[in-house]
Amino acid sequence: MPLDSIMFSQLKELRKKRGIVKAALTCMKTFVESFDPSVDAVSLLEFRQEELPRLNQKFDDIHTQIELMVDEDEEKEEEERSKFEADYFSVRSRIQEMVNAEKNLNVSAHNSTLNNMPLTQSRIQLPPIRMPEFSGNIQDWGSCVTGTALDLIRAVPMTDANYDVAIDRLKQRYDNRSVVIQSHIRSLLKSPRVEKGTAAQLHQLHSHVCMYVASRKVLGQPVEE
Repeated sequence: MPLDSIMFSQLKELRKKRGIVKAALTCMKTFVESFDPSVDAVSLLEFRQEELPRLNQKFDDIHTQIELMVDEDEEKEEEERSKFEADYFSVRSRIQEMVNAEKNLNVSAHNSTLNNMPLTQSRIQLPPIRMPEFSGNIQDWGSCVTGTALDLIRAVPMTDANYDVAIDRLKQRYDNRSVVIQSHIRSLLKSPRVEKGTAAQLHQLHSHVCMYVASRKVLGQPVEE
């Protein structure tokens, strides 16, 4: 069916738009063929990789409209579609291969760097964590067991079932609230003397008193009187 002037103008405009899309794909193909991974950033390939599906969709929309309007030269229009699709998948495949190759190269380089790194640099050394120790000093009750406190439970076999047994022994000997309070009072009365009134001595006295005052607060003892 012959086209009227309006349809002819529309067809002409559609073919012009299709030509723009084809030119964009050609530019992308040229870029990929000239891409140098030693100079160009691989992200440039990835950006074009994201754009490719949108370009293909534009072509399909425009070309479908052309096919619906044209009764003649159907074979020519099919060739147009086949040619575009061949170029499209060729460019897309080439980009994917180049991106994968670059990523694999980066991974290999990273692994090589780690393998060649001295052990002292590749392994982070964390400072040892020193646990608080409980040797029998009533003021240290609740810390890790050492000294005479350890001697008290040394005969108890170290098993899960005996954990409560060991704790009970320690509590019977050391978990005495009144004894703990008296111990803190004695320590407070033995505060370091200030001989010359230097800043260091005053600071030491202040720290000592504050520590034991805080301990009495924890034990529920009055400290404001």
